[in-house]
Order: sequence, then structure tokens, then C-alpha cells
Amino acid sequence: MKYRQDNSDLLGLFNYRRHLTTKVSQLTWLRCFEVTQTTELGKQM
Repeated sequence: MKYRQDNSDLLGLFNYRRHLTTKVSQLTWLRCFEVTQTTELGKQM
């Protein structure tokens, strides 16, 4: 019983980390996208 409890805690931690990683990569992608858009606008002007 104890083992199962630990196991679910570990799984929760793993899911939480994966969720954070996904969020960070989305933010990074958005940042890159914004920079690219700004650069393109700068070239056109």
C-alpha cells in the first residue's frame, strides 16, 4: 500500500514537470515568434 502511494506521488510530480516543460516551451516559442515578426517588420521599413 505504501508503495502505491509513493508511486502516485512520483507520477504526479512527473506530470507536473511535464506540464511545466510544455508551458516553458510554448512561452519560448511565442518569444521566438515575436522576435521573428519584429525582425520582419524592421526589414520592411
